[in-house]
Amino acid sequence: MVYKFIGATIILVAVAFGVVVFKDEFETQKTEFCSQLTPAQQLTRMIDEDFAQLNKEGQLPKEWNSIATVELRMNSTLAKALMGKHRPTFHRVKDGSSFLELEVMDLPDDENPGIIIQASLFDIKSKNKVFEIGRTYTMNDLNRPSAAKPQK
Repeated sequence: MVYKFIGATIILVAVAFGVVVFKDEFETQKTEFCSQLTPAQQLTRMIDEDFAQLNKEGQLPKEWNSIATVELRMNSTLAKALMGKHRPTFHRVKDGSSFLELEVMDLPDDENPGIIIQASLFDIKSKNKVFEIGRTYTMNDLNRPSAAKPQK
């Protein structure tokens, strides 16, 4: 009888120890999806989200929603290196009335390098510039929460 009691106690202690050690495995909490992105992917995503937020806030003209083509000019080797093969994506309309010209320039800084994007929106028929905006994105911006906004 004593052996059964000692055996049951040992089993209960082992189960309690196992629960304490592996409690993270038993908990069913929702975890946030974690994806590993390269700095180029993060930078491209940050640019996409920034322009989407500007459009949502009404800071871009109505012609922004009728972009037919996007022309991207990489004017520096640093910008090419920072962005790699990744490019910002903009919603395009097949029969749109405007085209977007993006000039990507580097922001040389030893501590916090980055890029400057000069976005110019043109009317296709008249070739007149409708809108222009400049945005600055630094490498330090990549480590900020997505609620933080890049410098204007």
